[in-house]
Amino acid sequence: MDRRYLIPALLTISLTLCGCASSMQGKTNQEDNTGIKTKVASTKTYSPTPPESVVLSSKPKLNTPYKVIGSVSVNRYNFVGVKRQQAVINDIFRQEAAGIGGNAVINIQDNKKLASGDVIRFVS
Repeated sequence: MDRRYLIPALLTISLTLCGCASSMQGKTNQEDNTGIKTKVASTKTYSPTPPESVVLSSKPKLNTPYKVIGSVSVNRYNFVGVKRQQAVINDIFRQEAAGIGGNAVINIQDNKKLASGDVIRFVS
């Protein structure tokens, strides 16, 4: 590359990157277009559980005693508009539920744009 083009090229790249960085400041998880939203319904905090142990169910209720500790929703499409596979959505459900101490996600509702469910913790 000719040296006379090097400085303008570097300046253009630097300004572009600075503009991208400043546009992301101060945004929350929902606002940064991840399409994942977790709400905690309980005032009590629970230690995280292993994601692989989180059970997923479309049933609205279970026979085992439990407490609803939150909810999770996932957009079916990622931030660039590509449809998420069901396995990816299930992994997100497990990760988010485990992060707030959930043992299961029940009452999973699914439509063309959004999948959501209630995060529960089993009580003894």
